[in-house]
Order: sequence, then structure tokens, then C-alpha cells
Amino acid sequence: MSMPGLAGHTESEFAGMRLKSVFQAVHDLHAQTVVGHSAWVRPWRDGVALAPPDLFEPTRPDGDIVRADRLCRLLHAASYHAEGPRATRLLVPVHPRLLESVTADHGRAYRDALDALGLAAARVVICLPDPSHLRTMSLGYLIGSYRLHGFEIAVRLREAATLHDLLARTRPTLLLLDLRQYAGNTAAMAAAVKAAARAGSQAVFTKVESAEALAQVRAAGGTLAQGYYLDQPADRPADALVQLV
Repeated sequence: MSMPGLAGHTESEFAGMRLKSVFQAVHDLHAQTVVGHSAWVRPWRDGVALAPPDLFEPTRPDGDIVRADRLCRLLHAASYHAEGPRATRLLVPVHPRLLESVTADHGRAYRDALDALGLAAARVVICLPDPSHLRTMSLGYLIGSYRLHGFEIAVRLREAATLHDLLARTRPTLLLLDLRQYAGNTAAMAAAVKAAARAGSQAVFTKVESAEALAQVRAAGGTLAQGYYLDQPADRPADALVQLV
């Protein structure tokens, strides 16, 4: 990994691909501020941009997937703080196969790597994929382990019908809600916002792609939002709102 004193954007390499991080802001619609950023990996080969699935090919052994996933999360943190410490949250995804293949001490390797770089885990949010296939005991251990090492937790709701069960099992800091699954049903959106608040979580509406979608989030009482209508993913984290109407 190239990290010239953490000054400037960082890069890494895996399986012949160059890796860079891209970030998309999470916006607080009420305060009109940026409160965090989601990070994704952008792989390149021979100057051609690839899709993330090219990095996480299903045919790769579990060990390779785990190494690639950990490398990407370290790259995201280094890139995010490349120009100095940020007070905003960094949301980093965890690949489902890491959750399945690593059975103990989740978060320890990542925290140790962050410590070695002088980066704090306190404002890093681990974004878990849909955990519905995990047993409650396994899920509780996994989340407890990440929290023990200083990380916050976000979970992505796949089906609206599982909302209350997901909140009860995970108690996340952030609940990520794909706006598309609500099909404009602002009453259901408002119910999700209230349910998250009762569980001590904040709802984040993702996939806000139009002025109409943004209006729906506001009508439902949503505070946090993310999507292409608000800003585009970029190599450098956005510090200010790009478009709010």
C-alpha cells in the first residue's frame, strides 16, 4: 500500500489490480451538513476501471476474500484521513464471506492495523450485509466483538418486513434503508424512522436519486440521506452539501 505520510490519496494492489477508495457522503438534511461517508473500492487493471465483483470473485478461496476485504477497509481508512483527521464517520462494508469464514475476534485485525497507522477506530462504522442468515447467538457475538474493539455498527435492511426483528437483533448505530423498496410509501418510511429511533438507531435513506425521492425522505421525517441526487462518489470525501432543493 502506498502511503506517503498519509498525505494525498492512497492506493493498494491485489491480484494484479490497483485499488482505490471512493466515498459518498451521508447528509444531515436538517443541519445541512455532511456527517459521514460510505467507502467502496474501485479496482483498476491496465488503466481500465473494473467492477468490485471482479475483486471479490466467487471462485476465490475464502482466505483470499478475507485478505482482500481487510485490505480494502484499511485502504478506505488511510484514504479517508489522508489529508488529516476527520471528525465525521467512515462507513466501511464487510464482505459476507468474511463473516462466514472468520469465527473469532471480529475486528481485532482491523483495529490493530488502524493502530499501526495511528488511526482511531472510534468513528469507523462497520457496515454489515443482511445478517438474517446468521443465528442470533452468532450475530450477537460478531457485533459484540466489533464493538469491543471500538467500532460502531450499521446494518442494511433487505426486506421491510424484517425491520423490527433486525433492530431487535442488532441494535445498530445506523440503519441503512434502500429508498427503492418503499416505492414512495412515506407512511412506511416514517414508521421505519420511528422504529429505528426507538431502538436507539438512526435511519439513513440510501439511493436518493431524484428531487422526488428527496421530498419523500423529508415527508417521512428522515434526517440522514445518501444518493446520486445529493452527490456523486468521489476519490476525495465531500465536505459540504452539493445539492439540496
